[in-house]
Amino acid sequence: RYPFTWFPLSQAIPAGTTNPCGVYVTTLTGNINNYKKKVHVVFEGVCSCVYLYIDGYFVGYAEDSMTGCEFD
Repeated sequence: RYPFTWFPLSQAIPAGTTNPCGVYVTTLTGNINNYKKKVHVVFEGVCSCVYLYIDGYFVGYAEDSMTGCEFD
């Protein structure tokens, strides 16, 4: 028993109809070896989720709509 009104899941929604996604690609310049401290990548708000890859290597994953996340 649930302490609230329970609604069963509806049928699956076809991909791409109501769940848009995008890819953001950018080029950063500079030599990372010149930094003496950790380098942080900060996203101050991402809708749904973010996968971070740097130079083709997976760095991390975060989710929760419009919640900040930080990778180092």
